Amino acid sequence: MSRLISLAAALGFIMAQATPAAPLAVHTFPAAQVYSYEMDGLRGTRSAVLQNLSVVNPAGDSATITHVSLELVREGRVVQQQSIDAIEIGEIAKNNASLAKSGALEMMRFQFQPQTLLGKNVTLAGSPTLAKGTALLMMQRLFAWRGKADTLRVTVDYSQAGKTQHLQHELPIVNKTAATALRFPLRGAWFVGAGPSLHTAHRWAVPEEFAFDIARLGADGRTCANTCEKLSDYYAYGADVLAAADGEVVAASGDTPESTDVLRKPKETDDGYIQRVIAHQGELLAKGGAAVIGNHVVIKHRDGEYSSYMHLKTGSVAVKVGQHVSAGQLLGKLGNSGNSTEPHLHFQLCDGADPLDCSGIPMHIANAHILMADFPREIQSGDVVDAQ
Repeated sequence: MSRLISLAAALGFIMAQATPAAPLAVHTFPAAQVYSYEMDGLRGTRSAVLQNLSVVNPAGDSATITHVSLELVREGRVVQQQSIDAIEIGEIAKNNASLAKSGALEMMRFQFQPQTLLGKNVTLAGSPTLAKGTALLMMQRLFAWRGKADTLRVTVDYSQAGKTQHLQHELPIVNKTAATALRFPLRGAWFVGAGPSLHTAHRWAVPEEFAFDIARLGADGRTCANTCEKLSDYYAYGADVLAAADGEVVAASGDTPESTDVLRKPKETDDGYIQRVIAHQGELLAKGGAAVIGNHVVIKHRDGEYSSYMHLKTGSVAVKVGQHVSAGQLLGKLGNSGNSTEPHLHFQLCDGADPLDCSGIPMHIANAHILMADFPREIQSGDVVDAQ
């Protein structure tokens, strides 16, 4: 019997020695696809942001990443390529170390979803060499192109156990807007201060990548009158917020107090104002999602799409959970609750009922006429639209 055990042990040792090193894995968040957005409809130009790409070593020998290639593919043919060389990979790894130390991965779960992006018990590496249970995170890779692109292909080159290895991962690129037919959630002329364009913050955050921040301009070209120190000074404040499409109310909250704490003060410098806003946002994030969203309504539509209406006026929410609403129905009043620097409506469409725990979906607004647009196109940051 002892001889049989010895033979079995020897065989197990030989098998273990012959087992190849466990391969690395590529994860993305959002995980299912990358949405593109129209930049110029007449010329057929589009943009896409790969928000998060991680290369994970879940259980194998240490591996060193030497090169990453990101390719836009059209019907099997590469039409654009980004090359991330060893020098840039080293810089990314250093940034990863700072990111992990800051605690931002957990505080900003809506952006990173660590369990999806990294996996259980995986931490960020501080160098291109990934020990067991570590990962390299590459964020916000931007693509812009003309014509069509249907696939984003990721190729990772790395060395492990003395061998050069190659790992490939593909994501579909979705080049269309939401299935839900949407109307603008306000009536009249409105200023879309932040939209899906690349020069505003929305496009770089997963839940609100295609969202609109909507305010109103007065005859003076400003969003407020007088000293702008009271909520009632803002032209948008108290306007009717309307359902953008038929659906069922799955969330409704209206008792969060509004605040004037981060309204811009007269003669305040840009730097001073930005620092004050950043500090305020950090306080809200520490309190949790409800503090960020403020008073809000979420409506479930078909095809797993959810529209969200945020920062509503305290006490104004006019619908209840479980209620069916029709397009154009009153939901509440525009306000300044939650993470809001001035009275405005944050309006988004995404794939989940939690406005922070979801991924944004591009919208087409059927009844929005874009002032001074040369031809029909999707709404961009800075547009003034008229919706009737």
